[in-house]
Amino acid sequence: MPTGHDDAADDTQNQGTRDHLIFFVNGAKQVVKDAQPQTTLLQHLRAVGLTGTKLGCGEGGCGACTVMVSSFDAEKKQIKHAAVNACLAPVCSVDWCHVTTVEGVGTMCQGLHPVQKRIAEMHGSQCGFCTPGIVMALYALLRSNPSATAAEIEDGLDGNLCRCTGYRPILDAAKSLGVDAGRPAGCCRGGSGGCPCLESKAMTAAASASENENDNDTTTVVDDHDKEQVLSETSSILSTAATDGLAVPPSGPLSVSASGDDETVENEIAKVVGGERGGGSRCSEKRECTISKARDSRYSTRYTDVSEPIFPAELMLKTPPAVSIVGDRVTWHCPTSLSELLRLKAANPKARIVAGNTEVGIEVKFKGMHYPVLISPARVPELHAITRGSSDDGGVSIGGAASLSSVEHALAEIDGKKGAGGGNGGAAGACVDMLRWFASTQIRNVACLAGNLATASPISDMNPLLAACGADVVLNSIRGGERRIKVRDFFLGYRKVAMEEDEVIVAVFLPNAVSEKGNDSQSSPPSTFEFIRPFKQARRREDDISIVTGGIRLVLETRGGKWVVKEASMCFGGMAPTTVAAPLTEAYLVGKEWSAETMGGAYELLAKDMPLSSSVPGGQCEYRRALPPSFLFKFFIEVSLRLEALSLESDGQLPPPPVIGDADRSAATNFVTAPKPPSRGQQEYTPRTGGMQRARPQPHTPVVRDEEATGRTENTKTKKVALEGGVGDPVPHKSADLQVTGEAVYTDDMPSPVGTLFVGLVLSTKPHAKLLEVDPSPALEVEGVLRFVGAGDVTPERNGIGAVVVDEQVFAVDEVHCVGQVIGAVLAESAALAERAAKLVTVRYEELPSIMTIEDAIAAERQLLQR
Repeated sequence: MPTGHDDAADDTQNQGTRDHLIFFVNGAKQVVKDAQPQTTLLQHLRAVGLTGTKLGCGEGGCGACTVMVSSFDAEKKQIKHAAVNACLAPVCSVDWCHVTTVEGVGTMCQGLHPVQKRIAEMHGSQCGFCTPGIVMALYALLRSNPSATAAEIEDGLDGNLCRCTGYRPILDAAKSLGVDAGRPAGCCRGGSGGCPCLESKAMTAAASASENENDNDTTTVVDDHDKEQVLSETSSILSTAATDGLAVPPSGPLSVSASGDDETVENEIAKVVGGERGGGSRCSEKRECTISKARDSRYSTRYTDVSEPIFPAELMLKTPPAVSIVGDRVTWHCPTSLSELLRLKAANPKARIVAGNTEVGIEVKFKGMHYPVLISPARVPELHAITRGSSDDGGVSIGGAASLSSVEHALAEIDGKKGAGGGNGGAAGACVDMLRWFASTQIRNVACLAGNLATASPISDMNPLLAACGADVVLNSIRGGERRIKVRDFFLGYRKVAMEEDEVIVAVFLPNAVSEKGNDSQSSPPSTFEFIRPFKQARRREDDISIVTGGIRLVLETRGGKWVVKEASMCFGGMAPTTVAAPLTEAYLVGKEWSAETMGGAYELLAKDMPLSSSVPGGQCEYRRALPPSFLFKFFIEVSLRLEALSLESDGQLPPPPVIGDADRSAATNFVTAPKPPSRGQQEYTPRTGGMQRARPQPHTPVVRDEEATGRTENTKTKKVALEGGVGDPVPHKSADLQVTGEAVYTDDMPSPVGTLFVGLVLSTKPHAKLLEVDPSPALEVEGVLRFVGAGDVTPERNGIGAVVVDEQVFAVDEVHCVGQVIGAVLAESAALAERAAKLVTVRYEELPSIMTIEDAIAAERQLLQR
């Protein structure tokens, strides 16, 4: 894929539709004239030699391929930075953007960026394959939010997996770049009156230091190099101390040399920080905090002190035109207006609208689907707008192509949320809570609600909640114009929706985004209250598909001194081929008193609303049947406790709520809406002593507990010692710097030798069958496909395989015994061509009885181990 800077190509960008791509990578302009729309950004980057970006899962689930994509928002006049999965993003999607890879952040030659340096020095890599993606996820977060807190940083890494480190050192390194690094949890960040949080922390540290002074086993030795480092970097640390509310001394070097004794060094730093040089007021807790930072000088550079590359001015000064890229197999259109997009959809009704490529990309890559025409809504302003409706409807219109991240932020602002569990409890807040657990940061940065609705996944997180909220899907087409349909009526069957082929989802309308509270008289409390809550049960909380998901909406009113259900709506995913409502339960609740007795009948009806057969796809039928009533029970407890609080606030003007016993109150906790607890971890081990090793202070030495060595559990102490020898010294490993810069070379990073062929496997599609015929001729007719290899091309001896006992076959002979068994291999000039050609090989089967369950195996006496 030739790239380069072409001035002639630039001149065409404002003259109609452009037929080539223009974007920047690490500051260098690239003009791609022969782009193939099916090519991913990852494939392009690696083809041009930027191999620091890795291919892991290939489906946006591991984060190894993370890069930062920056673009200019002309309407808001601001640059937007987003972490993106390069393995899913089409290269065409980054037209008129700036792409930053790990090589563009820092290199061994030019120096490491603080993000890279922190991860390397704090032991955040082992094998290093996932490290570039982690670096880029953290880098993109800090570029978009330089004042990120430790909690926000942890959330920003939800799309990155690591199989080596156990995450603790990665999170330690990442969180050290947060604005609240080194502060106690929940720190008030100080103010004109100082910071009591730091004072408390300093008192604890002082008590610990006093105890350690009397501990003859504690060795504190500062060598000349350490003193040089402390003194040379203290001034830069103090220059940022004002942001912490500290007195800042006059500029200039400290008047003490590294050859001075330890006490002199410590006292001089204390004087500077305490205000004796410069006349500032002394503050013991702040001195303690800053001295600690000075000792940890390697980890004290603030991200806000770093100068970053400038966004290319060309991308801000010129308005990009529409783009139309005609490839060998796929055509990519990127219009700049809604009318042009609708015209393209009318002319190509089978075309797929691609925003994040999180669904189409998976279908093409893993399911063998082929879509000849793709249309990008990236430059259609109407599809990205998020606007509030009139004061009468209280709704919000969300552009169909608006990224889920932008939707989350906009709704959080509308709802007034300042964290999970906050806000006013309306539909906007419920959506924010659910979006927090939707996929990963990288996916939310590109995926959109329209794609989620059109995909119609039966286990979607958002669709049941939108349906329960009474949201509308706004459709448009040239033929039929604009029309609306309720989300709960939108799903017709498995992956089928009530949308014509030429229609496009232009918006989603969310009514009552802010919870309606009836009358707003100051003299009396409201007469109606709305509650909306999202629910999700998965195997893990972050970046995982749901087993069952749901949304429940309830409106209660006061009537005759009781709480009565005025409206009820509940929808669930994972309980049918589509998102489904619970009409029997909804009708039953309306008009009834909100009480435990009423809910008992609702649980029984909900089980009837959500039947599942024992053979349901996905299994776990009994568990899944139990989840909707469990969600409803949790909803009842949470709402009742909220009514309890409202009743107390109203001084008895509101009816008493149902009484919730102590044993049930904890059921109100819902991980979707509850604040996420911060992760915590520490490393403990006993260092070796003796020999040629001697003790010296080390900024990041792990905690050591005496009981491990002596069996004593009392008087546990922390010894800040490290060993000068290699054994026991927490030294970053040799490859760390290469890994964080993406310069570590793995097998797939090496250039392929001339004449390399690639293999595409022909796999069985039947669980048990005879092989009647294997015909590779359709594949061999494709240019670039050179050969087919099967069982007939190898001797029986060489066709056997097995780790210990040779009891399997490389290529199936006569029969296949499972779906996915290898039948043959196609050799081609490229990996993509080999995989595509393998699907062209014709295989004829004679199906045989298959064993699908343990019971089937027992009945057929096919146990692997015979007694």
